[in-house]
Amino acid sequence: MRLDLATVQKDTAQHLTEQTAATLFGALLVPFAAAMLGLHGQIPVWLAVMGGAVVVVVRDVAAELYRLGFVNERGAVFSASSVQSMLE
Repeated sequence: MRLDLATVQKDTAQHLTEQTAATLFGALLVPFAAAMLGLHGQIPVWLAVMGGAVVVVVRDVAAELYRLGFVNERGAVFSASSVQSMLE
């Protein structure tokens, strides 16, 4: 992991902090959404853990799509023809 982070010039501590924050956000989002829906804490703990995992995976996939040029900084998705021309 350190070699990968060094390649993209990113500090290990910063990466781990971002991953931890994303995991906590996802884990807390599920119980918060359940409370807003009126379920009053009647959700299993594993569902909150899965919420944390999903947020981390989606965040990593979005970062990779941005790095590859499929999505720009405003979130606009490029057309298939423009992506094809980038890959050639």
